[in-house]
Amino acid sequence: MSKRDFHMIYRQHLSVITDRVIRLSLSEHEETSKQINLFDSYLLSFSKFIQLRSLSINGARSYKILVKITDEYHHLCNLTHLNFYNCSLEDNQADFRLIVNSIWSFSKLVHCNFNIDIKGKKFFPMPKKISSSLELLSIYGSTLKLNEINRLFEYTNRLKSLSINVEFDDDNNNYILSSFTTLIELHISCSHRLVISEMISLLQNTPNLRRLNVSLWFNFIDGHQWEQIIRNYLPKLKIFQLGMEETLSFDQNIEEQVDELINSFRSSFRIDEHQWFVRCIIQKKTIYLYTISKIFYTYDSVLFGSLKSTDPQNNQQKFYNNMTSIVNETFFDQLIPSYIRLANIEYLWIKLPINDQFWSIVPSLNRLYSLTVVSYIDTFQSQLKALLNRAPRLR
Repeated sequence: MSKRDFHMIYRQHLSVITDRVIRLSLSEHEETSKQINLFDSYLLSFSKFIQLRSLSINGARSYKILVKITDEYHHLCNLTHLNFYNCSLEDNQADFRLIVNSIWSFSKLVHCNFNIDIKGKKFFPMPKKISSSLELLSIYGSTLKLNEINRLFEYTNRLKSLSINVEFDDDNNNYILSSFTTLIELHISCSHRLVISEMISLLQNTPNLRRLNVSLWFNFIDGHQWEQIIRNYLPKLKIFQLGMEETLSFDQNIEEQVDELINSFRSSFRIDEHQWFVRCIIQKKTIYLYTISKIFYTYDSVLFGSLKSTDPQNNQQKFYNNMTSIVNETFFDQLIPSYIRLANIEYLWIKLPINDQFWSIVPSLNRLYSLTVVSYIDTFQSQLKALLNRAPRLR
């Protein structure tokens, strides 16, 4: 959007309706270049947005605009949803704690997505103000330890849903957690080596949890251990989504490891009582284990070696039929078995020319909404046209 176009929109429309706007979203990407800065240059204050309930900022690189928003919490008295997505600031320009304290000061804020990266810093500064309203919080790009989670709840004592990246390590030993009785939904990911006792220490203090989503890299907790954790500490749990992966050394027998792992999830507690089925996928020397309800993402171009599942109806054919993303443009360069059909692709990376097997493997592109063509020359124009003609949602 040009400065001239924005000026016209602001003068003719936005300046007239600011006191009636209830939702506002600003984005700084290729398609919306300088949108945030243009908005900032025309708007001296958010004080006129007195009815604003939801505000989303995507891709901001300006500390000034973030401070402008958070400093005016007393004007945005009706704001209930505040989202910062993919924002990145230089270390020397940002007072991270000032932003956090201001967010915790919004009197009616219920829902907050916090994805602000301070270059060179991976920690989340704990608020020093108590939020009387915040119930749903997602923190991305920062890693929290157990003692920090404790402090977070001290200042966010109405929290019902929390999404965080956690570091479970020996430094947390002997730390006594409070009981997080308000929490009913928890999403945790761990990209470090896991100390299982620390995971248990966290979960045993969430007695009212109804939904748990766990992502573990470089770690496995087997089905027997999960069953014990849930039986002992999570009596109200209804929804359990799990994703784990680990790469084995070449001297380990991967098939034996997979059999042992998948069999640990075959108990009647998981299958009969809860219908929590899992699938185990081998790709090269990496084992992926996911609950079937959890989306499986892989960026490898190679078809996986084998699939085993606690659900007898779950096989390779069904797995590929439900796959929605192909994000490696070389995926179709390999020989793909004829029984595989990718009928539900929504997100596709591909390079031209397209080989003949693509058209039989992908019988429909009716669900496709994102297409990335990695290499293109005019010689393949007819193929690109054929691709676009079969993708009505791209038009």
